[in-house]
Amino acid sequence: MTDRATEKMRRVEELLEQGMVMVHLDARLMGVAVPAAHLGNHALALNLSYRFEIPDFEISDQGIQASLSFSGDPFPCLLPWDAIFAVRSHVDDSFFVWPEDVPVELLVRARTELSRTSGGTNTVAMQAREPEALVVDGSGDLLSEAAPVGRPTSVPYLRIVK
Repeated sequence: MTDRATEKMRRVEELLEQGMVMVHLDARLMGVAVPAAHLGNHALALNLSYRFEIPDFEISDQGIQASLSFSGDPFPCLLPWDAIFAVRSHVDDSFFVWPEDVPVELLVRARTELSRTSGGTNTVAMQAREPEALVVDGSGDLLSEAAPVGRPTSVPYLRIVK
């Protein structure tokens, strides 16, 4: 298990102890098992909670396994750590992101949004560097660049932070 996977597992477990957690993942990656309608989603967000009393809910070195409800129908999901790029607590809105795992589509969206909101004045600066971290919402929309990895942040609206 990699250090990054260990950190993801630790953060998920800590946040689940508090309450519901939204897990952000790239469902296109190898080993992900979700309903076929979601397999092409580069920013799938799934809610997890011990209160759901999911009988097969398991957190292991490989990732998260749980039968989750999709339109009322249970589906046995597998969420490998490599596919998870962010987690957010519904309790205190703390957010953790692993920038190495953020899908490139979100980086492109960030550049597009920056160009649109700044009138193109900051486009060169954005192209010159990758963001340290990103915050996304459940639809996969970029919300902001975030605090360094491992530090929680809560950003409830769409904006780029320089």
